[in-house]
Amino acid sequence: DIKRARSVGTSSFLSRAFSDQSSRHDADLVNGRDRYRDHLGLSLKS
Repeated sequence: DIKRARSVGTSSFLSRAFSDQSSRHDADLVNGRDRYRDHLGLSLKS
């Protein structure tokens, strides 16, 4: 069934894109927190 195969392929593609986006979002959050902590440390030192 071509229609079913296409829908499965689309859903797997969407889930893969979504998981890739969410992992990148988590990495951005972690990087932002580290940058914020570094900024706080620098302002405390000076």
